[in-house]
Amino acid sequence: MNRLAISVLVSSLLLLLGCDPGIAIRQALNRQKEIGNPANGDELILQVFQYRTLAYSSIYVARMSITNRSDAELTVDRMELITRHGDYSNDEGASHGLPATLEPKKTADLEGFFNLGVPLHDTFNKPAELRVYYHTGIMEKAVSTNLSAAR
Repeated sequence: MNRLAISVLVSSLLLLLGCDPGIAIRQALNRQKEIGNPANGDELILQVFQYRTLAYSSIYVARMSITNRSDAELTVDRMELITRHGDYSNDEGASHGLPATLEPKKTADLEGFFNLGVPLHDTFNKPAELRVYYHTGIMEKAVSTNLSAAR
């Protein structure tokens, strides 16, 4: 009986070690697109860094690097995450660095905090869209990119 209990215990531990309860969320390969005015599609370059956390967590933190490639100053105002479960705005007070003003030809790191209310593994099993809204002068623009679970 002692050998059987040890065998079951060792088998259970090996099974648990083989299961990865984590998830990695990354920017899709198609990169980004300008919303509203595609002629100026290279004004703001968005690079979202891979995010690793527990698969059953409902909080997503979008860490990104943004580059202003235009000749004018621009201000990043807000972020939005569009998923099959709904649209989420970055939580007020939890997003670091917003609003952020970028000088021409400069890069900055930003974070957007999203409390989704559903597990990340369920949210990102289909691609989601991250939109970053910014303005130059009085005109608001947006750039978007797709996010998905790394496979």
